[in-house]
Amino acid sequence: MALVLEDAYPSSKTPPDVSVAEITAYSELDAPDATLEKVALNLSAPGRVATIAQATLKRAGNAALPAIEAAWPKLDLAGRTRAMDVAEGASCGAPATRIFLNGLCERDGNIQRKANHGLTVCRQSSEIVSAVQSMAEPLCSDVPQWVALLGKQGALPKLASWMATTNSSTRATVRHAFATATQGATAQMLSAMINDAQWTPFVRLEMLRAMGGRVKEIAPDASKALDALLAPNADLATRYLALEPLSELARAGDRPSQTRVASMLAKDPDWPVRAHAAELAKDLPSAQSELMTAIDDKEPRVRQAALDTITDLRASPAAVLVEKRLEGDPWTFVRVSAAHAMGAMAAARDLDKALAAALGADQAPQVRGAIIDALALHQARAYASAVRERLDDVQELPVVRTAAARALGAMCDPGQLERLTELARAAGDPMASGEDLTLGLAAIAALGDIHPADLGSRLAKLRDKSVRDAVRGAAEHALASPAKCSSTR
Repeated sequence: MALVLEDAYPSSKTPPDVSVAEITAYSELDAPDATLEKVALNLSAPGRVATIAQATLKRAGNAALPAIEAAWPKLDLAGRTRAMDVAEGASCGAPATRIFLNGLCERDGNIQRKANHGLTVCRQSSEIVSAVQSMAEPLCSDVPQWVALLGKQGALPKLASWMATTNSSTRATVRHAFATATQGATAQMLSAMINDAQWTPFVRLEMLRAMGGRVKEIAPDASKALDALLAPNADLATRYLALEPLSELARAGDRPSQTRVASMLAKDPDWPVRAHAAELAKDLPSAQSELMTAIDDKEPRVRQAALDTITDLRASPAAVLVEKRLEGDPWTFVRVSAAHAMGAMAAARDLDKALAAALGADQAPQVRGAIIDALALHQARAYASAVRERLDDVQELPVVRTAAARALGAMCDPGQLERLTELARAAGDPMASGEDLTLGLAAIAALGDIHPADLGSRLAKLRDKSVRDAVRGAAEHALASPAKCSSTR
């Protein structure tokens, strides 16, 4: 702005003394009805008008923030970027935080970066709990975690209210944030949250799930809440979800919870609940009897869940029941899980015999592959010939043949070296088919496991620069890897 004064006339004795008593500047946005709200809308205006609006709002400081928040839905990308710049220059607090949260939910990376920076700078001064108090639901999936990180335990009530949403994706995000916020909370705070009468049973259940292992710190209150949730008329979803906090309490030694989990595994009328109980029974010795019974459950998914848990436990006492499933279960996925469970058990002659018998009898390639993997885990060299039959059967599916090639290496049978070398070298052929390449790579890995003294010469041609990178890399890796079959060195 420039002020130009024209003539001034001195007296005959004194020089002119000129001053300005008052001056007021008006921008293009000034009008009799001008407000900050109207100025904020001009952040999306073209050219110089937007620059003036931004400068005006910056000078207004914190007073401009409510106007920007009100104008936000009507601003375009450029206007919202300018709005973020204004907010970054204001003081930290709830009004600025609300603008940052709006920016956090934008798709534009630059606006998101400014929003994250603003929240990071403000930290506890963000007053984030106050900022979101009027939000019925989070603006987007990033908001709950910021509320938890900055609001800490003070954010628990607001996060709990958001868990009442019917949107399962939002609820999962909020539940994760609630778990973050509980980290700094005392047991007394957690108990108070569970006992607060304002929360519905559904929200209480979500809070208990979010607390994870911390429920054991409030065991009496958690047990009381779960008892109320698991009344005789509890629906399937409630029973299913309640198993998580119940199993946490059971692992901590809570006897009523142990009894309830075992009962739900054995007797719940809905198979999804029984299957979930089987999944959670891994660390519950009190439910092992029911877990064994679940191997013969009438529902295949329960049988599968029980077998998968048996696999994790490496529970050899279940061998007879598992063999029965492998031999005669009508469902392929159950037989696959049975094979995995037998492979996880300690090697034994009768187990390997049962696996070999099933290998020759099962019509499903998925099951045959799982059986071969189990024999490999047991290093069952006595059945190497049966595995090789699968490898040499050109009618067999590639996934089974590949498993067989790898298994021969795991079995450490030197009698298979020539066949494995033949397959490995076939992969070095520039015209090798996809199946030959896959088998060759598996054979190279198997040779690396066996690691005969002449491994270098067996793989020499595969290290040539003319060979495919994948084959050459596999050969180099096999040579550099330590032997897993020391007796063949």
